[in-house]
Amino acid sequence: AAGRVLHVQLVDISRAGLAQSELTLAAHRAVTLHAHEADYETGVREALRGRRTEGRALVLFLGSNIGNLSPDEADRFLQELRRACRPGDRLLLGADLVKPEAELLLAYDDPLGLTAAFNKNVLARLNRELDADFDLLEFDHCVEWNAAASRIEVYLVSRADQLVCIRGAGCCSSIDEGERIWTESSYKYEPAGIAEMGARAGFTVCQQWIEPDSRFALTLFESES
Repeated sequence: AAGRVLHVQLVDISRAGLAQSELTLAAHRAVTLHAHEADYETGVREALRGRRTEGRALVLFLGSNIGNLSPDEADRFLQELRRACRPGDRLLLGADLVKPEAELLLAYDDPLGLTAAFNKNVLARLNRELDADFDLLEFDHCVEWNAAASRIEVYLVSRADQLVCIRGAGCCSSIDEGERIWTESSYKYEPAGIAEMGARAGFTVCQQWIEPDSRFALTLFESES
């Protein structure tokens, strides 16, 4: 409505990401900005509990970031979020949906090798930041779908017996040929499971939107009184 000001609280662990978002949103005159350089839990808690205005808050947790958390971690995160909310506050939650196994595997093991390079970047950062000596060519990118746990599991598999030292951490480790380093998990959801997850935390579903090809869901929750 005319004359109303939108108070936006930005949360990101990246200072550069926050700066770019602030620059983009600064063009809107009816917007006030406050940035929180923090992880999800800390930043959202600070934003909700530190607000000085009346009215309903809308928390945006998009891009299926919830899938990076284990089920227990996701429950704890949403419960903490609910405790920081006032009755009537809302949450718009994005979540990646369960798909055929072949489609999921392709998404995390693309023909161009982009995901493989991203996975091996973990080792490159260890080499750069902790003075480790991982040979990136001695590891293969591996992806599996764990249907029982409803998650994608991403690994780096050693191609040979090797000794790796991480000098910055003061340790060395022997890695056998075929031994796997579990680097990432990405949980996928069914629409009903998303609603149940919100309900466990004290949220009620207002509306749910699912892509026509059932790849992704957006669910609007409201904090219960």
